[in-house]
Amino acid sequence: MSIESPSRTQASERRRVLVIGLDGATWDLFAPWIDEGLLPNLARLRDRGVWGDLQSTIPPLTAPAWLTFQTGVTPGGHGFFDFTRYQPGSYDTPLLSTRDLTLPTLWRILSDAGRRVIVINVPITYPPEPVNGLLVSGLMTPNTDVQFTHPPELAQELQQAVGRYSIFTPLRRVDVMGPRAFVDRLIDTIQRRAAAASYLMAHYPWDFFMVHFQSTDVVQHTLYPYLDARHPLAKDTSARDREYILRFYRVLDGLLGKILEAANSGTLCLAMSDHGFGLLTKRIYLNRLLAKEGLLALRAGERGLRAMAAVEAVVRKLDVLKLRRLMAARGAGDQLTRKARGLSQVSWARTRAFALPGFVYGRLYVNRKGREAQGIVDDAAYDSVREEISQRLLAATDPEDGRPLFQKVLRREEVYSGPCLEVMPDLIAVPTEGYMITEAFRGDNLVDQAPSMLTGSHRRNGLLVLAGQGIRAGQHITGASIADLAPTILYALGVPIPRHMDGAILSQAFLPSYLAARPPSLQAGASTVEPHAAPAYSAQEKNVIEERLRGLGYLG
Repeated sequence: MSIESPSRTQASERRRVLVIGLDGATWDLFAPWIDEGLLPNLARLRDRGVWGDLQSTIPPLTAPAWLTFQTGVTPGGHGFFDFTRYQPGSYDTPLLSTRDLTLPTLWRILSDAGRRVIVINVPITYPPEPVNGLLVSGLMTPNTDVQFTHPPELAQELQQAVGRYSIFTPLRRVDVMGPRAFVDRLIDTIQRRAAAASYLMAHYPWDFFMVHFQSTDVVQHTLYPYLDARHPLAKDTSARDREYILRFYRVLDGLLGKILEAANSGTLCLAMSDHGFGLLTKRIYLNRLLAKEGLLALRAGERGLRAMAAVEAVVRKLDVLKLRRLMAARGAGDQLTRKARGLSQVSWARTRAFALPGFVYGRLYVNRKGREAQGIVDDAAYDSVREEISQRLLAATDPEDGRPLFQKVLRREEVYSGPCLEVMPDLIAVPTEGYMITEAFRGDNLVDQAPSMLTGSHRRNGLLVLAGQGIRAGQHITGASIADLAPTILYALGVPIPRHMDGAILSQAFLPSYLAARPPSLQAGASTVEPHAAPAYSAQEKNVIEERLRGLGYLG
């Protein structure tokens, strides 16, 4: 594969944007580390630019947040709440892929405008779309045996240049490997990711370059007690182990320094995250709670719940050595357990409300006549059922200590607007700090301890740093949203901003003189693309992705 490189003079004069995605990064952790001198390269970037919180989507989850980054449109516009798609008329939730998108991505808009792009490992980029440049797909890629790059031959070139390219390190490995060996694995992953970025930066021309590091999210999901002294399990960690875990961030900062150094002085540099992070200790079984409150009915009733518990207890007893943590769980026992824990146990003819997969916030739908396959709630009762659900969830408490399980329950029209409002959940349940949600059943449990490999969870306060020509220096900014980044990047590159975008240019980040000299332009007309009819995943690939998401806690 060969793309002609521009001369050094041309490269130095060209206006460019470099984006570094740090999945799940939060100032709650990063600001103290900067003050301690742990992250000197990120500190220098912050000091020469603007910085502040970056508000994530509702929910603050990888899939909808990165899609909002890619499109400049909030979930009410792009239609995705989670890693799976809601389908009116069905209780099935197929996996999301790029083939489901009806809005152009940032790299498609830039490509159509003649800008050269290089995109590495951003979530929800599989299957890879053709771009004017290079694209390496991210989190939802089954493995590196599939076509995960554009152009296809880029995969072999990367392998020759940097060796084995790793897309994702499964969380399940931490229980068997231990924290130190697990961190070593993550460090290897980010080193290879950075090597790929450095290689492509050096060998191919670009106007927009983005590299995404998923491992920040992975280490914070699994090892949060080593990172935050407020976690109840922090007392069980040693100072030496905590220092060893922090080595991951030291290495990452060094890699960021090399990537930033490779960008010329005219490059606008942006470091950002899709969401923030906080501690996690417990798990709420939302559909079980709905059943307890008389809103959801099970085919086998309470006896069925006890049978589910017995099936799972047998599987857990056989898994003495936790060997399932090292492999995708696809055996007969796993399949039986999963079926016993899933929505197949619901008696739809007697169910008024149900929860679909949603890890960070509860994803609740009314079982509505004319919309759901076996809906029973008519239009006249819709709002009263929603009100009843809200009241019951807000009154629900933890059986162990009496704490409320939910901070608030939002109606979809309070949160979303746009053409996809009707596929958004009827209600969004925001749990109390420290709790996660699962749609699965586990016997008659309402609440239990979070899985041992999940000690941290998402928050809305992500991280933003923006520096370069035309950017204010050393300024703290407020009110930035992840939807604002696409229009801001297009503005910086002199590309018209599509009118359908919900986000706005982060004008507070730019010098007044820069804004005055470069008025933004808007793109006329609608910007849509046709979704691809062919499925993105084979049955085997679907199992691989679902197991990966299950390890992250995103599926029950």
